[in-house]
Amino acid sequence: MNVCTESEIIATVEAVASGLVVLHPDAVEYLLNLPELSASNPALLNPVQALTPREIEVLDMLGSGLSNKAIAKRLQISEHTVKFHISSIFQKLGVSTRTEAVTVGVRLGLIML
Repeated sequence: MNVCTESEIIATVEAVASGLVVLHPDAVEYLLNLPELSASNPALLNPVQALTPREIEVLDMLGSGLSNKAIAKRLQISEHTVKFHISSIFQKLGVSTRTEAVTVGVRLGLIML
């Protein structure tokens, strides 16, 4: 790996302080060469739709293992609305289970565990 310049380090610290995930270009190149991230992976041919801020919030709570009822209580919404958000998340991420949704969310940097 190459050594980062002072300006790159400052930009990285500012980005992380803003809640962003930062990777060195060498790390990105390495990740893109992993078999599960290669162009032959059908998941990469169907880019995910952007999640709304509320959907990201629900996804984060799924990652914490909360039930629909607990999510509804925490967000002060109905369980039906939680189910609607989860259904939308599944569709946008192209998944069919809560575990898959969380896994994809982590991989995309939408949630941190």
